[in-house]
Amino acid sequence: MSLIKMEQSLRESPESRKLLGLKWLVSKTTLSRWRRSLGSLVRELIEYTYRVIARLKGVPRDIAIIDTTGFKRSLRLP
Repeated sequence: MSLIKMEQSLRESPESRKLLGLKWLVSKTTLSRWRRSLGSLVRELIEYTYRVIARLKGVPRDIAIIDTTGFKRSLRLP
């Protein structure tokens, strides 16, 4: 079921809102804002993981990325 259809059904039926335990509906703009903020968080987690791998292997970070993923990325972390 698409997000728009779900929102419409929740607007039409307050009982379904109670069933799901929702106090209010989540708008499309809120969802896109969450996606944007989570995207940066995921990027930070990936970069942190690469730093940890490089530190554990004792090799330059770009080489650690090649060894871990199997393909080269032109990403040089500080």
